Amino acid sequence: MCAAELSKNSFTIILPVYNGATHLGQQLESIAAQSDSDWQLLLSDDGSSDDSPKIIKDFAARHPDQVSLHSGPNSGLTAHVLELLNVVPEGSGPIALCDQDDIWLEDRLASDRALMANLCSAHPQKPVLLCRRSQLCDETGVPLGLSAPRPRPPSFGNALVQNIASGNTMVFNRDLLMSLQNMSDAARDCAYHDWWIYQIAAGIGGHIHHDTEPKILYRQHGSNLVGVPRGLRGILARAARLLSGVGSAESATHLAALERVRAHLTPAAQRQLTAFQSARKGSLFK
Repeated sequence: MCAAELSKNSFTIILPVYNGATHLGQQLESIAAQSDSDWQLLLSDDGSSDDSPKIIKDFAARHPDQVSLHSGPNSGLTAHVLELLNVVPEGSGPIALCDQDDIWLEDRLASDRALMANLCSAHPQKPVLLCRRSQLCDETGVPLGLSAPRPRPPSFGNALVQNIASGNTMVFNRDLLMSLQNMSDAARDCAYHDWWIYQIAAGIGGHIHHDTEPKILYRQHGSNLVGVPRGLRGILARAARLLSGVGSAESATHLAALERVRAHLTPAAQRQLTAFQSARKGSLFK
């Protein structure tokens, strides 16, 4: 099924799904309820064994002109997202990433459109990435507070050591999309698609804006692939994960991918990448 051709300013929404039936319907309805209705949804199931395929099929039948159905690669979330990015129609407008279990506020797209227009106008012919804080909520939608603030400006140096750009809030322009498409083969083993997008946006000299106003409810529950650590228990769990070597192994997948696209990075980013790789091979003190 293919979505009808929309305007060149139409949002393209990327939604990969895997066993998300519990909350998927509510997320889809929050997309349908957007005050900005100029969108197309690239919706892909990655071999779900629950009711996700039925929910997807029913939603597509009710929105046939705005939904394009695809099948996932069965190779994990990063490969799934990259595959969807590679089928974004030519000539579409901003690209918005979407998780299967969140809830969008009604003005998410309208707000993002206005902010992206200003950012792209201020940074013409440049890759632009917008990300935001999130309103955290529990499994039933009860608010839990905001995601962490990001007082330091985004940069490639920061992107090497942490991800401040949550994928479920990301919007970017076609300039960044084309770079991601050109480098997608290098990134299929990366641990996190959103961290990779942040690294590439910063590494190629793009403009990154982290906005403080939340436009989604980010649901925290036991099935989150990546959640937000809250309280002492969350902090200790994250620390244990890093000390176990998992964090280092995940970082290594991204560094290997960045090496494969080194020639696309700015000279300054290349120098930082070299310095960081050298530091990782040194002592803990170093």
